[in-house]
Amino acid sequence: AFKTPTGGFVRFGAVGSPDIFALKKGKVYGIEVKAPKGKQSDFQKQWQNEFENAGGIYLIVRSLEDIKNV
Repeated sequence: AFKTPTGGFVRFGAVGSPDIFALKKGKVYGIEVKAPKGKQSDFQKQWQNEFENAGGIYLIVRSLEDIKNV
């Protein structure tokens, strides 16, 4: 999402979807970026469950080191 010059917000994607998608070696990753103490919303938990059931790999990362370890 981003803030417009008039103070409104423009949002992208479906409610609960991860912040970043990546494709590596034929596998689809959904990457949710959280602050050190950030928690998933109920919408995000539901999205994760459906994504994983469809064969996707869902990651919650809190630092650059988290993603480097994948």
